[in-house]
Parts: sequence; C-alpha cells; structure tokens
Amino acid sequence: MAKKHTHEIGLIVFAKKHGYIITPLGWAKHIKVYNEHGHCPCDFERPNCPCPEARGEIHDVGHCKCSLFWRNYDTYLAQCYLDEWPPRILSDDELIDKIVHG
Repeated sequence: MAKKHTHEIGLIVFAKKHGYIITPLGWAKHIKVYNEHGHCPCDFERPNCPCPEARGEIHDVGHCKCSLFWRNYDTYLAQCYLDEWPPRILSDDELIDKIVHG
C-alpha cells in the first residue's frame, strides 16, 4: 500500500466501521487540503481527520462539521436536497416528486 493513500483508506475504514457514508462532493477537496496541511480541512484547530468530535456531531446533527461523513444516505438527502429535519424515509415516487417539483 502506498503511503500517500493511508489517509484515504483510514477515512473509508472509519466510515465502514461506524456505518456512515462519505459524500463524494467533498472527497477530492478534503484529501487535497489534508495532504497539503496535515489537519482537518474545515477546522484548523482539529489536528486529525476523522477528528474526535466527528462521531458526536454525526450523532447530533447527522454529519460531521466538514460534511464529509454522514449518518446515512436518507439523512444526506433530507438535509442537502430536501431541506428536511429530522429526515424521514421517502418512497421512490415521493423522492422523485420532491426533487423535480420542489
């Protein structure tokens, strides 16, 4: 395993271990900033990623401060695209209607 991929693999293992999803929208930026600066890309006071606060934030609000890790896909959809909190599971038809018609 190449050393440069150690951080990326660690993020994936963390997400899998806790049942979280990783949003692809922030992945490339996150990796670039972390590799350049060596700390959490959204909060320079947090030295590591995942940071110690991540699990509590995911539990409380559904995602970590960076919005890289999410509790689950329904939470991600509800907050990012449906503007709903707390999230509820929609049928496929409800989801399509909500995205298409708002």
